[in-house]
Amino acid sequence: MHIPDVDDKSYLRNHNCANAVVLHLLRKERIRFHQLCVFPYNILVLVLEDDGRAESYIRAENQTFFRPLLRGRYYFIPTGCRAEYQLLPGIRYYTFHVGFEFYPGIDFYSNQEPCCDGDASAMIRRMEAIWAEEDELHQSCAVRAFLLDFFLSHWPQHRPDVRRSSELVQLLAFIHEHGSAEMTVESLAERLSIHPDTLTRKFKLAFGILPKEYLNNFLVRRASGLLQRPELSIREVAGKLGFHSEYYFSRFMKKRTGFSPGIYRKNFLTGHAPPQQAVYLRPQEPR
Repeated sequence: MHIPDVDDKSYLRNHNCANAVVLHLLRKERIRFHQLCVFPYNILVLVLEDDGRAESYIRAENQTFFRPLLRGRYYFIPTGCRAEYQLLPGIRYYTFHVGFEFYPGIDFYSNQEPCCDGDASAMIRRMEAIWAEEDELHQSCAVRAFLLDFFLSHWPQHRPDVRRSSELVQLLAFIHEHGSAEMTVESLAERLSIHPDTLTRKFKLAFGILPKEYLNNFLVRRASGLLQRPELSIREVAGKLGFHSEYYFSRFMKKRTGFSPGIYRKNFLTGHAPPQQAVYLRPQEPR
């Protein structure tokens, strides 16, 4: 009886990397900008034209990474990295705010991966062709394929351990369903009937990020989605997120991103870019 030689890799069904690429923002722009900030997603910049003086730069805190922004180069700042961005008149670039996630809000690069840069000539040619696409669905798929290729060629060296317990996976789902500013590590630990220190240790081991930091990132991501809705005032956004006042919400956003909610909305969601170059995929509010 012939027994077929089958190499079954059915486990691949459980790792859908195409869905792991979460694009929050994509712009092709030319703006003046100087700010120290941190984002709960990865930043990828492709420089089309520099300022002619090499005075625009990215400087990452806690890393020996200081780079002038030069034409034909890419710059990658991993999620959670606090960095100073100086963009002067004359510079023109693509900027991506993108997650590479194996669970919602849990990024492959959340475990203190280093910043990097390199030649972007081929990447820029590919993006220029994608940008000229008229079929929006094909364009969307092409952008994700572009980003997935980048992540595959820059595979994280310190990827968090994905062998996690089912109770922590369920906890992530609970946070995304009910998360608010009132949620604490203590309340989550009580839900699992464990000590907060135990939850912190297990969460960090499984996902490479502290639960408190995860909660903060969740709130920033959800705030990004709500702030793009012009019918909502900042006070209403604060209320939907569970903040007791607009003041505390503003303090939170300023501390986490470097921007007040009003400036965040203006800078990233409503149009420093010209209409034909405006945000093409906006942040999605977590469910």
